[in-house]
Amino acid sequence: MKKKNCFGRINQEKMISKISLIIFTSLLISTFGLSSFVFPSQAEARYYVSAYQATGYWYGVASWNYVMSNPYVVSGSMKVNSIWCTRADGRAWTEIGWFAYDDRRPRFFCAWYHWSYYYEVLFEYPTPGTNHLFVTRWNGNYPTNTWLFYIDNRQRWAINISEPNGMSSAIDGSQAEKLSYWDDNYGHWWSLSKRDYYGNWSLWTNQQLWYDNDPRYYWYKKSNSEWYSLRG
Repeated sequence: MKKKNCFGRINQEKMISKISLIIFTSLLISTFGLSSFVFPSQAEARYYVSAYQATGYWYGVASWNYVMSNPYVVSGSMKVNSIWCTRADGRAWTEIGWFAYDDRRPRFFCAWYHWSYYYEVLFEYPTPGTNHLFVTRWNGNYPTNTWLFYIDNRQRWAINISEPNGMSSAIDGSQAEKLSYWDDNYGHWWSLSKRDYYGNWSLWTNQQLWYDNDPRYYWYKKSNSEWYSLRG
């Protein structure tokens, strides 16, 4: 997961004209009221601070997260706050949260990875300095494995991560990411929750550090279900 790709959206405007969009994209956009597209991309983050539920495999993750106001991002770079579910071998995962370019305007997104392809969908620009609830969860239908994405209890997208190399149960995690050393990498997650096979939600019980290669920020665990990425 430390190499999980979350930065394809950097060159979105340049890439859209070069990529053949999936045939049913227009139908999905009309259904979900989106202002963006789904497409594969290749770039990746450089610095991460990431925490996870260290015991068990789960069928979804949920968390509140603070969407920053005017985060510092250098020219040509970006930052991300998100939650994710992943296979242990990293062959498939889902992610939802927000990002900001160097214009410092936060924007919602969801993303997923399967069969060596990365995809993402961009949503609206939320009001900066506000709190939002993010969810990604399995919705059954094995071996097709439908996964759903929610923001503030509203479903935003649905995908299939089918077998083989699909994903039903997963490791739950959350992270702050950035592209430049100088970018802000602050993040705050709370009420981090895991979902069992029967659809029951419960707070994380064993939060541990997943990965931290950011020399300027560190993982601060307030409780098993709350943590910060803080400036060192």
